[in-house]
Amino acid sequence: MAGIVAKFADFVRNGPWGLINQNVPVALTATAYLRSVQDQQPRLSLQTLSADMFVAAASAMTLGNPSPMARIYDAMLQTDPEIKAAVKQLKTAIASVEFVVTPGNDSKKASMIAEDLDEVMEQPKLDVRNLKSWIVEHRIRGGGLIEAVWNDPSSQKRVWDRFVVVPQQRARLNRVTGEMQFAQTPYTYQGTDVSEFPSGKWIVVQPDQHVQDFALRGVAPALLNDWFGRMNVMGWWNQSIERDAMKTLVGKAGSDADAAAMDAAFKNRGAAGAFLMRDPNSNIAALEGTVTRSGISPYGEYMSATAHRIFLALLGESQTGIAAPGGKQTANVQEQVAAYVIQDVCNDISHVVERDLFAEYVRLNYGEENLIHCPSWLPKLKEPVDVAALNEAISTRPANVKLGVNWYREQTQWPEPDKKEELLAEPMPMPGQYPIGPDGKSKKPAEKEAPGDKPNDTETPKDEEAE
Repeated sequence: MAGIVAKFADFVRNGPWGLINQNVPVALTATAYLRSVQDQQPRLSLQTLSADMFVAAASAMTLGNPSPMARIYDAMLQTDPEIKAAVKQLKTAIASVEFVVTPGNDSKKASMIAEDLDEVMEQPKLDVRNLKSWIVEHRIRGGGLIEAVWNDPSSQKRVWDRFVVVPQQRARLNRVTGEMQFAQTPYTYQGTDVSEFPSGKWIVVQPDQHVQDFALRGVAPALLNDWFGRMNVMGWWNQSIERDAMKTLVGKAGSDADAAAMDAAFKNRGAAGAFLMRDPNSNIAALEGTVTRSGISPYGEYMSATAHRIFLALLGESQTGIAAPGGKQTANVQEQVAAYVIQDVCNDISHVVERDLFAEYVRLNYGEENLIHCPSWLPKLKEPVDVAALNEAISTRPANVKLGVNWYREQTQWPEPDKKEELLAEPMPMPGQYPIGPDGKSKKPAEKEAPGDKPNDTETPKDEEAE
C-alpha cells in the first residue's frame, strides 16, 4: 500500500499535469519561463462561451489559479475591436511617456549611482518600451509576472540582459499570504512563491491589493459582462442582416409546373427568404427588407453604448468610433487618455521598477549599505497649465508673435463647443489688459467722450458771447 501511495505522489509531482509545482528556484542568470507544448492551450471558441464558464473561471482565480480566466481574457482582449483599440491606445500613451532616472538624494554617491543606472536603462537590448507595455497589460488583467534575466556573476557590473513576459496562465496566487507565484506549467494548481527565488528575479505586478477576491482585481473583470453581451449582439446583428436586409420573394404558382420551376429558382438563389403558394395567376413579387435604412439600429445603439463604457473603464474617457449615419464621428470628443489614468499607471510603473529592479541593482553592485541612495524612475508628465499665467503671457507678448486658437485650446484643454451647445457669457476684460501696440507694449485705448463733452455746433462759442 505504501508503494502505491509513493507512486501516486510521484505521478502528481512529475506527471504530465504537474499538479503540485516543484519548488526549484532558478538563478538570476537562468530563465525560469521556458515555453513548452503545454503552453499551447486549445483555442477558446466564442460560440461555446457561457455564463457558467465565466463563473467557473472566476472561482478558480479566487482560489489563486488565474489560468482558466487567462484564456477568457486572451480572447476578450484580442477579439473585440473596441477593447483592443482602447488597450492599444493606453499602452501607446504610457510607452510614449519618458521616464528619467533620478538620484535618491542630494549626495554625490546617489548621483553616481543614478548616472550608472541611466546608462543601463538606455541599452537598446533591454526593450524598456515593451517592459512598460507588459506592466500595463498585467494591471488590466489583475496581476502577472515579468522575468528579469541577469548577466553572468563574473561580469564587472551586474545588469539585466533581457526581460521576459510570463503569460498569466503561468501565474498563481498564494491563498494564505496573497503573494504571487510562478507555475511550471499552465495546468499546475500551485506555484512557487516569488520570495523563494533570488531577489531581483521577478518584476511583480499586483494591482488592487486591497481587494480580497483575486478575481475582482484589475480592469478586465469590469469588461466581462459587456464583452459577453457584445459577442451575442454581434451574432444577432449579422443574423438580422442576413435574414432581413435582402428582399423576400413571394411566388404564386397557378400550376404544378410553375410551382416546381419557382421552387428550383428559389433554391438556386441561396439562403434568402422566399414564400411559395398556389394562386390562379402565376407571378413573383418582392417584399422589402425590414432592416432599418436610416438612423442606427438597436444593435448599433447597444454596441455604441458598450463601447463608451469600455473606453471609460480603460482610458478614463468616454470614446467610441461608432457614429450615427450622416453625423460627425465621435472619436474626436476626447483624443487622449485621461490625465489621472496616465498618472496612476506611471506611478505604479515607477514603484514596481524601483522595488524589483533598481534596489537589487544597487544591492549587487554597491552593497546593502547603499540602498539609501537607490534612484527613482520618474515619469516626465506634462504639468497642468496655469491659465491665468498663460493669459498674462499672451497679453504681454510682442506684437509680431501671432498665436492660433487651436494652439490655445490645446494648451488649456478647452474643447470646441458644439454647434447647438449653449455658450457661456463673454468674459469681462482682465484689469490692465489692453491691445498690444506696434512697439510691443500694451496700450490703453482712447476713452470715448461722454455725451455732452463734445461742443455742439449749434451752440454759440463762449468767446463770441463775451463779445
